[in-house]
Amino acid sequence: MNKIFSLTLILLFYTSAFSQWEIVSEMPVPVKGAKAIVQDTVIYIIGGVSDSLIRGSKKIQAYYPESNHWQVLQDTIIVPRFGLSVESYGDSAYIFGGAITSNDSSYSIEKWGYSDNAKIKDFDYNFNRSFASTSMIGDHLYIFGGYQDFELYDSLSYIVRFDMRDGNVFDSFSINDSFSVEMPSHQMSAVMNDKVFLFGGTLGPILRKISYLDLTNDSWIELDSPLNKPRASGVALPHPNGEEIILIGGKNEGSEALSLVETFNINSYLINDMKYKMSVARSQHAAVIYKDWIYVFGGKNAENIIVGDVEKIMLDSLDEVASTHLADAKGYFSKSFELIGNYPNPFNPQTSIIVQVNNAQHLAINIYDIQGRKIKSLYDNIMTRGKHAISWDATDDSQQSVTSGIYFYTVSSGDIIKTNRMLFIK
Repeated sequence: MNKIFSLTLILLFYTSAFSQWEIVSEMPVPVKGAKAIVQDTVIYIIGGVSDSLIRGSKKIQAYYPESNHWQVLQDTIIVPRFGLSVESYGDSAYIFGGAITSNDSSYSIEKWGYSDNAKIKDFDYNFNRSFASTSMIGDHLYIFGGYQDFELYDSLSYIVRFDMRDGNVFDSFSINDSFSVEMPSHQMSAVMNDKVFLFGGTLGPILRKISYLDLTNDSWIELDSPLNKPRASGVALPHPNGEEIILIGGKNEGSEALSLVETFNINSYLINDMKYKMSVARSQHAAVIYKDWIYVFGGKNAENIIVGDVEKIMLDSLDEVASTHLADAKGYFSKSFELIGNYPNPFNPQTSIIVQVNNAQHLAINIYDIQGRKIKSLYDNIMTRGKHAISWDATDDSQQSVTSGIYFYTVSSGDIIKTNRMLFIK
């Protein structure tokens, strides 16, 4: 009996130690508005602001998770920064934004090789922004939103693609026209399956929106499935399983700091509340995945006080779900569509196939003849929520006119296929 009791205590200890968040260290210089990045066996926390630094920092703090100790690297970056952006490219970190000085250095991107002092890599007014969301994809740095540090040059575009090889800038994304005056900042972002997902943020009020940029065709999709609550200033991390994005902390209009941790499934749009919340509520924090663990650093708490606690949790704990949401309780957020029909029918010379889409999704519309042979791929792309009319001019894939008769059309999304027929009369 004693052996069973002892074994039970041991199991309870391991369950507690390895499934809940645990505070494992204290930052030498607690900061908010910093960024964390992993290189080999070191986690670097770059920039930020502390209680002792009213302005942004040049410091880089190196944390060694295997031995749980710290090293503070002094004046390693050139420009003091708070609300900055950091991305890895090659064997270096590239750092920009959140500058506190209004000279040309605030429009710089710095290259830091994890051991040497940083060097200015390039200048561009697009780097002049704080609390932007960024992703490094191949040779391209994508920048989303933020706000200008200093209004000395042209206004900024919401999405910018910067070529790390030659410095060329592309900003002709369709969504940019929607943010010609103000644009979101403090968004959470993560890359998965050729898409950059953006969550929440601030644009006057705090947002609930979930959107993504499809990297295959540069299209912008805004999901009808929003966050469960408005949320900004958190961290989004891509789960190694390739299907989920982890959303950690942040703030909303009810609290300056949240301990909430959720996962967002990129296929079902389900949002799961993790069973275990962080030990410390925080926003403007930094977080990374290192091996099988999530580490969270710094930030500010609900009383707007900068915290230095470092906490971690095993990735496997994400399987322990407290509750599941399809983003909102309303049934129309389900991933579905309705085939209304085509009009006119019979038709000559063209007809429109009408589809009601309840949630942005990939749809394929194909035309078949009476023998069941596909003669036209009419549509094969993301279709946004709403009613859509897709026209067919009675031609095949070779743009040749078809003969009079009965034709069938299918509308499909994943495993859902709906079919109807129409009559073409010459």
